[in-house]
Amino acid sequence: MGAKINIQRASRKDAKDIHEVMKRVHAQMDRKDLYVVDDLPYIEECTKNHGMVYKAVDLDGSIVGFLIVYVPQEDDGHMGKYVNMEKEEYHKTAYMDSIAVLPEYRGYELQKKLLSYAEEQEEMRMYRHLFATVSPDNPYSLHNFLSMGYEIVCRDRKYGGLERYILYKNQFQ
Repeated sequence: MGAKINIQRASRKDAKDIHEVMKRVHAQMDRKDLYVVDDLPYIEECTKNHGMVYKAVDLDGSIVGFLIVYVPQEDDGHMGKYVNMEKEEYHKTAYMDSIAVLPEYRGYELQKKLLSYAEEQEEMRMYRHLFATVSPDNPYSLHNFLSMGYEIVCRDRKYGGLERYILYKNQFQ
């Protein structure tokens, strides 16, 4: 099963299937606060204007995992504040915003493969500063990010008051 997965850039036509994977993963979780489901318009927007979306596809063509990379606007809520980043650097920032893998495809390191694939893409080379958020109660996701070179910079409340670690990686160091 794991060797048959292909990772590629998603398009707007994939947004609905990605949203379904997101909802399915969330529905199967015991703790709903560990993962936040985005709305379909946000996913569509990330596929065309303010980010990139990568998908893990099984041999039958079904999407079994994804990574949404969001390119933030230069506003007061920018995560650069967590690392005392100069505002001139904000345009070199991307958020590894949402990532999920269907339960039956876990154990094949797809989260790490999606992150690695995204970081290697030409369109990602303009982003020096990478951020992510992870629930302190999600050791698997946290371990994956830490093993990919991300560091915990602080703990804060995000997404309507949920506790999250803020992770950071300078991909050119």
